[in-house]
Amino acid sequence: MPVDAVVLLGSRWSELEGHHTRWRAVVERWRDDARIGRLAVVDFPEFGLGAVRRPPTVQPSWLDGMVSVRAAVDGSTWGLTARRLRRALGWRPGLAVAATPLWVPLVPRLGGIGAFDAVDDWRAFAPVAALAAHVEAGYRAAARLDAVTTPSAALAARLAEDFRLGIDVVPNGVDLARFSTPGAAAPAGLPPGSFAVYAGVVEERVDVDLLAALVEAGVTVVAAGPGSESLRGIGVHALGPIAPALVPGLLQAAAAGLVPHRLNPLTASMDPLKTLEYLAAGLPVVSTPVPGSDLSPRITVARDVPAFVAATTAALASGRGPAPDPTVADRDWSVVADRLLTTYLDRSVVTAGP
Repeated sequence: MPVDAVVLLGSRWSELEGHHTRWRAVVERWRDDARIGRLAVVDFPEFGLGAVRRPPTVQPSWLDGMVSVRAAVDGSTWGLTARRLRRALGWRPGLAVAATPLWVPLVPRLGGIGAFDAVDDWRAFAPVAALAAHVEAGYRAAARLDAVTTPSAALAARLAEDFRLGIDVVPNGVDLARFSTPGAAAPAGLPPGSFAVYAGVVEERVDVDLLAALVEAGVTVVAAGPGSESLRGIGVHALGPIAPALVPGLLQAAAAGLVPHRLNPLTASMDPLKTLEYLAAGLPVVSTPVPGSDLSPRITVARDVPAFVAATTAALASGRGPAPDPTVADRDWSVVADRLLTTYLDRSVVTAGP
C-alpha cells in the first residue's frame, strides 16, 4: 500500500522552481513513485515568538500532484505544530523526512517513519548562525529517528562522532539525460571563444581570489547562479541567476568546469552537485581539494592559486570527454531517489495514513 509522505525542507519550495537541489530532484521523482501516495513539502521553518499564533497554510505549488505548506514554529511547541500540520494536510504522514536539522524535532511527532537527510553541516552555515541552538538540538534529536542519511561520507563520520548517529551515505545525483544530450538551449550573452564556467550559488564557499587570478591570467570565466553578479567587478562574465533548463546548454558551450571552493567545515561536508553536472556534460574539471574532487581522472585538484590557474589553462586546451563521464553513469537522480526511499521504507512496517 502506498505511503503518504511529507518532506520538511531546508529552503522554500517556491524558490526551488528556479534552483536545482537534492530535494527538488528527489521530490520530483517521488511524486511519480508508486510507493508514494500523497506527497507534501513544508517550507523552511519560520522561527519567532509569535509563531504559535500562525498556523500552517497550504500554498500554491509549481509542481503538480503535491501539496506545499508554509509553517512557523517557536521551538517549544513541536507537538502543537505537528497537530496543526496534520490538520492543514488533512492526513497523517506515514513517512516524514527532515532535510534540515531545524525540522528534526518535529519529525517523531508527525507519526509513521521518521527520517533525516543531513545535507551539509548546518553548524557551519553562516545564514543560520542565529539559530545555532536549534541546529544543535536538531542533530541531537536525530538519534531518535528511524533513519539518518547524508550525501557526504565526511559528514557522516563527523555526525557519527559528534552525535553517535548511525548514518547511511546516499551520494548526490545528476540528471544524466539533461546534461549529456547535445543541443540543449544555452543562455543568451555568452562570450565568444573558449571559457571556463562556474555554475552555482556565489556565497562564502566560493574563493573569489581564484576566479580573479584566472581573469588576470587571461582566462575567460563565466559564472551563472544567484549572487554571481557580485563577480562582475573582478572581470568575470556573470550571467546572474539563469533558468535551470539553460544550465545543460551552458555547460555544453563551456570548455572546462570550475569548483573554486574554500576549504572549511561547510565545504568539507558537501557532495558538490556541480561536479557531477560538469562530468555529465563531458567537461574537464578543476577543483580545490573538496569532497568529490577524486571522483574522476577528468578532475584536476589544485591546492593554491598558481596551480588553479595552470590547471584551468590546461583543462581549456584538453578538450571535452565522453558525455556523461563513465564515473557518473550510475549517479542518475532516479537511482538516488529510489535508494533514499528504499532506505527509509525498509526501516519499519508502514501503513498509509487515514
